[in-house]
Amino acid sequence: MNIVIIGGVAAGAKAAAKIKRLLPDSSVKIFTDDTHVSYSSCGLPYYIEGNFEDYRQLLVRSPEDFEEQGIKVYLRHKVTRIMPKYNQILVEDLENKTAKITDYNKLIIST
Repeated sequence: MNIVIIGGVAAGAKAAAKIKRLLPDSSVKIFTDDTHVSYSSCGLPYYIEGNFEDYRQLLVRSPEDFEEQGIKVYLRHKVTRIMPKYNQILVEDLENKTAKITDYNKLIIST
């Protein structure tokens, strides 16, 4: 099973981890246009207010943590088109300014 998740904050990250626990042989990919994955977006106002100085306190898991679980994380990758008829998405790599089509069996949108 090839599962694609759009969005890498709390919901997308949780979905990926749960899928790998339930379907360990599945391929799970997270695409996010952000520079981080799995962070506490609810804590952003506290950081902005100055309650703590190190934004890394908001980070829950790193891309490497996900890789250890068999989940591929694509940072700075923006899904620009969903083609449900073909079970495909078009993904733009924001760093390299390239685009590619990625296939999926199941798609989770957690933006």
